[in-house]
Amino acid sequence: MSSADSPDLQMADTTQEVSVDSGDVVRLIIQFLKENNLNRSMQTLQEESQIYLNAVESVDGFCEDINHGRWDKVIQALATVQLPKDLLQDIYEQAFLECLGAGEKQLCALLLKHSAPMQSMKGDSQKNLTYRRLDSLLNKPYIPVESELYQGEETPEVRRKKLSERARPFLREADGQRLLTLLNQALKYQQNANLLPPGEKIDIFRGTTAPKSRNVE
Repeated sequence: MSSADSPDLQMADTTQEVSVDSGDVVRLIIQFLKENNLNRSMQTLQEESQIYLNAVESVDGFCEDINHGRWDKVIQALATVQLPKDLLQDIYEQAFLECLGAGEKQLCALLLKHSAPMQSMKGDSQKNLTYRRLDSLLNKPYIPVESELYQGEETPEVRRKKLSERARPFLREADGQRLLTLLNQALKYQQNANLLPPGEKIDIFRGTTAPKSRNVE
């Protein structure tokens, strides 16, 4: 008897379990928390699990945000992306310099004094001098001009392009609302397989549905 004709082998194929990586489950929850603006819960989960989403809805879109200096979007996305320490510091440094050049001193003070990447520069032997220079620029009584900000080196556009190229290899794409999508797919399968009774509202914890409401005249 061939393997194709063996009922035991056929049964094994149809009942084979699909394993799910626990890290992927954590990433689904992180994405859900991020999309629902539960930022403290998201941060706590990442710190306790040491697992990061490391995914954006569009890698090209994220890199374009860097290339065009849309730093609010970049920093928001970085909340769930784990990049090498030096790259993360360089991205924040560029955001700081451009914001300072635009006169946004209050925002720059928040970045310098309260963001983890920039605070880590203080204790970094290779970045400590950079941190001190940024602090000095921030405390000047005027808005530094571009030549003073960049010390006559590369233009902001060139620096952005290099940063986006460095970041690209560490990113991957993931559609939004993956947790809700998977739950809806699972419920639809259960309904199609007659594993759930008919109803309007589904209790996903108990796997049951609420009875249809009746109009009372």
